[in-house]
Amino acid sequence: MHPVFSIRKLAVLLVLCMLVPFVGCKKKVTDTMTNGEWLTELTTQAGITYYQQEEPYFLNITSNSPYFTVVQSSVEWELLNPSKAFNPSTTLTREMVAYTLMNLISRTHEGSSDAIKDLQDCSYPDQVKAAVASGLMSLDERQRFRPKDEISKEEALDI
Repeated sequence: MHPVFSIRKLAVLLVLCMLVPFVGCKKKVTDTMTNGEWLTELTTQAGITYYQQEEPYFLNITSNSPYFTVVQSSVEWELLNPSKAFNPSTTLTREMVAYTLMNLISRTHEGSSDAIKDLQDCSYPDQVKAAVASGLMSLDERQRFRPKDEISKEEALDI
């Protein structure tokens, strides 16, 4: 009769158990929003509806797009920068929320980057620092912002 657990199996099991706290378990976000849906909600709540330029700021968002008005007004109100790519169909991330919110309230030059361990992964570090410093968004237990993580619709709308 052979033992149920061999030394090799026990060693593998032990190593896996030791790695679990370091790997972490990302909670799967199920109810998400797109960038376009988020921008629509944000501009509606802020009363931003007017724009002047009829020519699209982004080549991928034409005048027949459902997000054309929202994107045009967002650029003119400086929520979006037309020199940075924007795709309204992409799933909303934590960083896009920080970027647009901080641009909306014109807070981009505050906060320390010392506490944010993954700031180098951010495309918009000034807005991320400001979002954390203002308390609107927080870091995880390992002091990471996780800029590319998807954000749930509920969490985004609660900010």
